[in-house]
Amino acid sequence: MLKKTDDKINVVPSQEKSLSVSIDGKVYEIHAKSEVPINMLPNVRYGEKQTENSAYISLSSFQQPPADSKYRRGADKNFQKFMKAGSNFQDKKNIIVDLRSNTGGYDTYGTNFLINLYVPGSKNMTEYDLARYGIGIASKFWKAPDFVSTKQVLSPALIQLEAMKYKKFGTPTKEADNIIKNMVFEQKNEPCKITYSSTKFLDKMAEYALPVPEKPHFTGKLIILIDRNSASATEEFVWTAKDDFGEQVIVVGENSSGCCEYWDVNPFRLPESKIVFYISATEMTGSLKRFKNWHGEGFGVYPDVWTNGVDLLETLVNLTSDESLREKIQNIEWGLQ
Repeated sequence: MLKKTDDKINVVPSQEKSLSVSIDGKVYEIHAKSEVPINMLPNVRYGEKQTENSAYISLSSFQQPPADSKYRRGADKNFQKFMKAGSNFQDKKNIIVDLRSNTGGYDTYGTNFLINLYVPGSKNMTEYDLARYGIGIASKFWKAPDFVSTKQVLSPALIQLEAMKYKKFGTPTKEADNIIKNMVFEQKNEPCKITYSSTKFLDKMAEYALPVPEKPHFTGKLIILIDRNSASATEEFVWTAKDDFGEQVIVVGENSSGCCEYWDVNPFRLPESKIVFYISATEMTGSLKRFKNWHGEGFGVYPDVWTNGVDLLETLVNLTSDESLREKIQNIEWGLQ
């Protein structure tokens, strides 16, 4: 437990998995986790196997390594393979996407995979046209009667953090550089503010959309594998797939991590106690209320078919009616293939 005394915050041992923080006389309960963190590998691994009727693909992470990392080039190639798999396997009866222990990262790669899977002839389209189709697909979500805007806090400190992230992880372009400079400049006039997704902005984006087919080109089963370590962008991939493909999507495994309601999480260290708080700048709570499989932070996405992995191969064979999978992914219980 944390106690504030003489303008300092002291740490008091507690058996509870939570922290009580008193700030200006008001007490807040903050959930804490004591589990050992996942040992994340710096490289991004992609796997692909197929039978006549089914395709299996796996991706270990959506997180892009730093621009100067020796793993960056390989990661970019694997992200491209993952995105293009959507168009390459459009005509399969079953697609299995294995995202177990994928703790998230950038949502771009998952979104582009789903666009490629949805739009007919996506294999021969330019990236620009695919992006315009993507806007068309997303605009159905924006215009839904139960759409809730995203809440975001902006401040000079947060903008500077975003700029630092961009320099470390981003691919430098003149346009992106100008966006960062304008954001920093605007914050000088408005030190701190809370903003909401503007429907006017979204409607403006929709002007660039290409007409989207009422139903996706892919008509088979989209089976997504998750576990307790699947988080953030992986969870977003699941509910976006559910939005776009409806009952074609079958989620298999365990409930996910439950790390999707709060985005743009940044660390802040208290000067006296040295305790590090991770504080979110973006809240997605309202948007996720429309997704029935979402059960909140710490609980995550509940699968349609529960399995702890021991019977995973048998489950996939039953769902796809594809006996050939027994040989192709025979060791799937042990991890990504």
